[in-house]
Amino acid sequence: MTKENKEAEEVSREAERRYRTLFEGANDAIFIMKEDRFVECNQKTLEVFGCERSDDIVGHTPWEFSPQQQPDGIDSKEKALIVINAAFNGKPQRFYWKYCRKNKTPFDAEVSLSCFESGDRQFIQAIVRDITEQKQAEEDLSESEGRYLLIAEKMNDIIWTADLALRPTYVSPSIEKVLGFTKEERMSQNPADQMTPESFVRATEILVKELERDLLPGIDPGRTIKMDIEYYHKNGSTIWCENIVGALRDDKGTITGIHGVSRDIMERKRVEEALQHEKQRFHNLIHNAPFGMLMIDKYGIFNYANPKFTEIFGYDLKDVPDGKKWFELAYPDPEYRKQVVSTWIEDLKAYGHGPGEKRSRVFDVTCKDGSRKIIHFVPVRLETGENIVACEDITERITLEEQLRQAQKMESVGRLAGGVAHDFNNMLQAIMGYAELALLKIRTGSPADANLVQIKQAAQRSADLVRQLLAFARKQTMRPKVLDLNDTMPGMLKILQQLIGENIKLVWKPGREIRPVKIDPAQIDQILANLLVNARDSISGAGMVTIETGNVLLDEAYCRVNPDFVPGKYSLIAVSDTGSGMDKETVAHIFEPFFTTKEVGSGTGLGLSTVYGIVKQNGGFINVYSEPGHGTTFKIYLPCCQGQAETDNAVQEQITPGGTETVLVVEDEKMLLEFVGSTLKEQGYTVLSAGTPADALAIAREYKSPIHLLITDVVMPEMNGLELKEAIGILRPDIKTLYMSGYTVNVIAHRGVLDEGTAFLQKPFSIGALAVKVRQVIEG
Repeated sequence: MTKENKEAEEVSREAERRYRTLFEGANDAIFIMKEDRFVECNQKTLEVFGCERSDDIVGHTPWEFSPQQQPDGIDSKEKALIVINAAFNGKPQRFYWKYCRKNKTPFDAEVSLSCFESGDRQFIQAIVRDITEQKQAEEDLSESEGRYLLIAEKMNDIIWTADLALRPTYVSPSIEKVLGFTKEERMSQNPADQMTPESFVRATEILVKELERDLLPGIDPGRTIKMDIEYYHKNGSTIWCENIVGALRDDKGTITGIHGVSRDIMERKRVEEALQHEKQRFHNLIHNAPFGMLMIDKYGIFNYANPKFTEIFGYDLKDVPDGKKWFELAYPDPEYRKQVVSTWIEDLKAYGHGPGEKRSRVFDVTCKDGSRKIIHFVPVRLETGENIVACEDITERITLEEQLRQAQKMESVGRLAGGVAHDFNNMLQAIMGYAELALLKIRTGSPADANLVQIKQAAQRSADLVRQLLAFARKQTMRPKVLDLNDTMPGMLKILQQLIGENIKLVWKPGREIRPVKIDPAQIDQILANLLVNARDSISGAGMVTIETGNVLLDEAYCRVNPDFVPGKYSLIAVSDTGSGMDKETVAHIFEPFFTTKEVGSGTGLGLSTVYGIVKQNGGFINVYSEPGHGTTFKIYLPCCQGQAETDNAVQEQITPGGTETVLVVEDEKMLLEFVGSTLKEQGYTVLSAGTPADALAIAREYKSPIHLLITDVVMPEMNGLELKEAIGILRPDIKTLYMSGYTVNVIAHRGVLDEGTAFLQKPFSIGALAVKVRQVIEG
């Protein structure tokens, strides 16, 4: 799970916890209605309605907890539906209501209704306050002025009366506790100075409206209205009070003034504001989350999807209104859809119905545009029964991880191949060398001569195999030149045609003005030979192989899709065949050493590995395009270089092997030391042999005559070949050096490329190659 997922889950849980704390800790009954039924309530609701469990309320309607008719004679159900519909239409409702507790005991309540949305669904939040005592006080007030005044003196709420201009005609002493003013101070205040301008305008408008309503027939004369007013406190602050207001009438029923009870609702306001703040904060977090967020109700309806969800999948709530439609579109394959649905069902059973439970899953999802993405889903269940699902697109991450694993695997195999090649070359050198020495001493055509020839040829084939391993391991010694591919490759076409046979047509399509590349020409030959052998083996009967060249510019957009590539200018070599092609599984493994689809004994499995190693060693890239039955195309991108292609017009001077100079040979393998020494002695040289760098330094110090050439292995104990050459160079500045090794490391070659003037002999080598190279270095 990503860090962003964890943070989103934590924020969701914290917001839910705060909401529940405020909801459950309220002093009033609060319940949530969907359409005309209760779907949730707090603990206070159970206390007010005399219920023991939420099931006694959830699922029921308001009129089930009401008498048949309200005090104004209107049917409770009919009146309830009127105020509910008004609230759903965006008009908050505040009114008086007669309820019945579970034991049928009636009680009076003040009710406020407000509508809110969750996703595309509307709900009503109702706050119910039991005002039985307050209502009783109002009734007692109408029965006896003295009784009224007595109650007024003792209530914490403010009891007041006012004329139709809103001037106070009576106010209870509790005003001083609530607003800081004495009775006398309040009585002398102008109505507009008692409350904020907004509240004064609202109070005036309500009074005028109620006076007009009073003229309508059938209107309840004893009705009360509720309004929230923001009063000024004596200390300069403001206090919100809830006012239950009724009409004062004369004997004829004419309204002469108003009376009311004002209750400090600052705590309730803080709770409501905190609830609203948390709702808004929760919404903002989900809306702006860096991953897709989906709200699903307990019936499987999708209530909300944030912009990131649509950005990832392309779907919006019109496309996927519920889980059923989502599964149809996101998982079009019936078998895979069945597997995904089964997994979700099992997870739901496993984590039950407890809030905060989650179980993350990863599935392949088909998006609206038809593309497929790998998605990490994290569902979280809320106490309301709803689910929040976070959706993270991890396609790129999974792809990069797979590429990293593949690169690490290829690198590990490469290191292994390089190490094996080094030791193997030393053994092959001894086999080839002594076989050649024996051939020089045995009569040509004799049985022993034929056997030695077979030994030498087998060793040579083994040496070729080792060179392929070194190419894959990117440790093959290169002698790069600036080449024009269109000039270099035609010389190979005749040999390549012979390689693939007469039944297969070879087509050469050179591009125009190909940019030069810097690469060892022999490696171009290796690349073409291996690719054409692969093409030949994939073609059954007649067919065609096409070789093309061209210029390519890889931009950053292309490289974002192909992370292995680097933007820049490249020269392209494309080899296409009309063979059997390959499936995706085969393509994923073709560059691995020893991987082959051929029969046992029909191939080494190193051909394409060699191509891969050469291309990577030269800073290039390779792509494969293939489908079963539609052939294969290999595209090789080699980085362009500055400068003109080199031409080799010089005629190599004939070098006659053999000489009389003195040569110091240093090799820690005893057999190879003896072989090189005896070979050079037979060619007339004076040979000084050393099995270690220390012996070589001792000879260089003590030998009295000139030493013309140092032949040294590269990798040895104590000191490598380069360090030995520098040490002997101090003693004998004029000495020349020839390096030999079965494994070229960075000791003498920078990234496998020999510096100009460095003489090197790759093991295994023939007697002739040794003789020519020694003569070449001495006379060079």
